[in-house]
Amino acid sequence: MSIGDGAFHFSASGFPDAKDLQEATRIRLAAWHIVTGVDIPYCAGYSQYPRKRIVYIDKDVPQFWTDARGEKLDVWHGSLFWHESIECDMLNSYPDEHYAGAHTVATYVENMYVQALGFDPHAYENEFWAPLIKKIAARKRYERVPMDLDVRPYYQSDDEKLLSRMSFKPVEKAA
Repeated sequence: MSIGDGAFHFSASGFPDAKDLQEATRIRLAAWHIVTGVDIPYCAGYSQYPRKRIVYIDKDVPQFWTDARGEKLDVWHGSLFWHESIECDMLNSYPDEHYAGAHTVATYVENMYVQALGFDPHAYENEFWAPLIKKIAARKRYERVPMDLDVRPYYQSDDEKLLSRMSFKPVEKAA
C-alpha cells in the first residue's frame, strides 16, 4: 500500500496526519463492502466467509457522529469500519484468537483512528456508542440478521440466549 507520495506523514501529536489516514482508509475500504439496514445485536459484524469481506452495520447506527465542536466523524466508512475489519481479520488469520482479544485490539485501533482525526475517543465511546449499544441490546427480536453473519462473537461471549432472538435472512449488498 502506498499513501500519497510514498511516505507516511505524522502530525505533531505523533499520529498519522488526517490526509494519510483517510487515504489508508480509502484503500482498505476498496476491498470491502459495507451493508447497512440490517439487525446486528452487537451493532456491527462481518461475514463468516473471509473472502466476502463484508461489514454489516445495524439499521440504528448513524453514519456520522457529531461531537461537541460540531465536527463530523464518518463512523460507517471510518472508525467502525476499522474496528470490524481488524476484528474480522484477526479472528480469521489467527485461529486460536478469541473474540475478546480481537475485540480489544479492534477497539484500540478504532479509538486511535478517532483520536488521530482530532476527536475525543472518550466522548465518542460515551456519547455515541454507550446509548446506542443500550438501545440495540434492548430489542426483543432481531428480525433481519444476515444469514452469513459471523456468530463466533456470540458463542465466545456465552451469549447463546441472544442467538435465539435472531432471525437470519438473506440480505443484499448495499451502501
